[in-house]
Amino acid sequence: KKSLSGHKILYGFGGGFVSGSAFEDLTIAVPISALSHLEVVIPEYKLSPESSWPVACEEMIRVYSSLSDSLAAIVGESAGGNLALVTLLKAKKLGLKMPASAVLMSPWCNLLNQGDSLEFNEGRDPTLSIQQSISAASHYAPGADLTNPEISPIFGIYDSTFPNFFISSGTRDLLLSQSIQLTNVLRSADVSVDLRIWDGLWHVFEWHADLPEAIMSITQIAKFLESSLQDA
Repeated sequence: KKSLSGHKILYGFGGGFVSGSAFEDLTIAVPISALSHLEVVIPEYKLSPESSWPVACEEMIRVYSSLSDSLAAIVGESAGGNLALVTLLKAKKLGLKMPASAVLMSPWCNLLNQGDSLEFNEGRDPTLSIQQSISAASHYAPGADLTNPEISPIFGIYDSTFPNFFISSGTRDLLLSQSIQLTNVLRSADVSVDLRIWDGLWHVFEWHADLPEAIMSITQIAKFLESSLQDA
């Protein structure tokens, strides 16, 4: 069995690029680290509107570059899932080594905020509203082309050299459609995706550490990270 010591996870925290912190996401990052036996690195990237795009992306790729040889995985939730994807796209462009796996929890990968779930989950998702998503996008990338893959990575070009993905969402997640659309984009490019959609759960439900489903999802994520590294 391959030793997992020395391998690290690069983690992107969520909050729509306008809120959140590395500290606030410890409720997810700590159990993932403990269960997978991997060290987690969470960059405290600068938030919008004070520091808008591409500052957060540049900070993430800088950390990725310094870790790339020991990186087992990149993990992110919501806006952090966006940053994880953008970082992989930039790493590919720069010829950096890819990690064995990528985990995205309710990724916000399309800042145009398109998709069926924005209609049917408005008011059903206790953590997120359409207005919050539109407002966060305008603060993060004011006046920019939101179809730029480094802003909305669902529009990126992927291929089989990208890592195996694990994507989780819930039937009440305002951004559920984005997880499904991203899964289709990745699978069309021959990227392996394990998509888990939890019944009755909402945007980044894993953050609620006392929820039995959150514990189950984080346990599945840790197993996925370990098995991906063993297979690498």
